[in-house]
Amino acid sequence: MRVYVGNLPPSINDVKLNELALAYGKPDSANIARLLAGGISKGFGYIDYVNPDEAYAAIAGLDGKKVDGQYLTARDANPTSARTRTPARQTRGARG
Repeated sequence: MRVYVGNLPPSINDVKLNELALAYGKPDSANIARLLAGGISKGFGYIDYVNPDEAYAAIAGLDGKKVDGQYLTARDANPTSARTRTPARQTRGARG
């Protein structure tokens, strides 16, 4: 299960995000989203857990946690409601 972590301070890198994640279980991976040019943090990242219980514990523990003066946000990166498909848009033929 993938956990979104937002409002990350610039001081947080992949290693530090992984260390934060370890408090709630064993993360499969922890990555900061970065700009292509320069590799600067976008201020959010993702933590992947194999065990959903650990992921939910991380969401509960990290959401609102103060790290380096900033309050983190944490939530399920793939909520069930977002996975529902929207109907394909119908297109009409050329008007003439």
